[in-house]
Amino acid sequence: MTKNTESTKYVSERQENYIAKFLGGYVQPGSGNGKFKKSDVVVNDFLIECKTAMAPKTQFSVKKEWLEKLKAEALMNHKDVHALAFNFGGEEKNNYFVVDEQTFRILKFAYDDFIKRS
Repeated sequence: MTKNTESTKYVSERQENYIAKFLGGYVQPGSGNGKFKKSDVVVNDFLIECKTAMAPKTQFSVKKEWLEKLKAEALMNHKDVHALAFNFGGEEKNNYFVVDEQTFRILKFAYDDFIKRS
């Protein structure tokens, strides 16, 4: 991990490591640098792109191009589910996840099934 706590890379790596540990996955080696493996975190069939701010904010803009690129990377890497994780800066915790409607539907049905079995 980068030692310069003022750098964007340091803040990004902290978020990526937190999400990977929290979800039981791993940080993609050289995330963003490879030709094919560009997303940040892999958890089984999930591909997660992480975004954070350097300083605390009250707003965060999600770009359509991020979501389209992530979807293409998921297809290229044979991952069934993709999500954009972001936070409002200041710490690596308290992340929010953006998923497409098909993924949300899968999550909804999985949740319903889980509740029925509980």
